[in-house]
Amino acid sequence: PPGDFIDVHDIESGGLSSRIAFDNGQSSAVSMFYDRNTDTVLTVDIDADMVFERDLDGNFLRSFEVPDGVVGNAGDPIIMNTSLGVTRGPNGEVYATNQGTLSNVPGATDGNGIFVWDASGDFIEFIDFDVISAFDAPIGILYGGNIPIPEPTSVVLLGLGALTMVNRRVA
Repeated sequence: PPGDFIDVHDIESGGLSSRIAFDNGQSSAVSMFYDRNTDTVLTVDIDADMVFERDLDGNFLRSFEVPDGVVGNAGDPIIMNTSLGVTRGPNGEVYATNQGTLSNVPGATDGNGIFVWDASGDFIEFIDFDVISAFDAPIGILYGGNIPIPEPTSVVLLGLGALTMVNRRVA
């Protein structure tokens, strides 16, 4: 059925060159990011609430999940429910946005912010944007190190009607 795969098209001709079937719990791909350093593709699945990594032949490599017990600044449990953007950082860490729409899980919230995993798929943190009242519903994300820009390295978030930059320096 439609939606159970990713179509791969030839860049020059535009013709369909292959089809990647979903597996390992993946049922959709609303956003993709190609990583030239690992030669892999990260996809966001809003049905499974996970990020999946695949090689260029479509083979499943790993998934990035939010563990139970993650809480936001207000102390409410945070779930990954509306993630539409994903990127990879300079050390292989994975960043995925979360829009913060109403949660369908009683007692939980899916706050505005960014989920972060290390390169092996272990969850690191949730960066909670709910304390920034002017920022709502991040959609896309780019790690500044993936595009040629001067230092400091930045994360660029595209929100509804807004462009926001978040700088994080590692000591």
